[in-house]
Amino acid sequence: MNSPSNPSHAVDITALVCVYNGLPDIEDLLRSILNQHTDGMFRYEVLVVDNNSTDGTRNLVECYAARHPDLIRVMEETRQGKSYSLKSFHDTLLGHG
Repeated sequence: MNSPSNPSHAVDITALVCVYNGLPDIEDLLRSILNQHTDGMFRYEVLVVDNNSTDGTRNLVECYAARHPDLIRVMEETRQGKSYSLKSFHDTLLGHG
């Protein structure tokens, strides 16, 4: 498992996106999330856990993360399955990842 670096700012909400070969939809999802405006009421981030995608999903998400480093983080979970992705997310939040 590769852990993302900690964000440079505190966030109130972390949106988790577990993805496997999501290239047809992931860009629309990220655009939609980035278009959210909170008027400063809370800060959010998106943590995308890629689960061994083979269709270019990870490359696309990494491009978005490079353009929006305070909003999007990426990590890879090499064990196949959503439960592993969720556990990696949980461990990262607890500082074990």
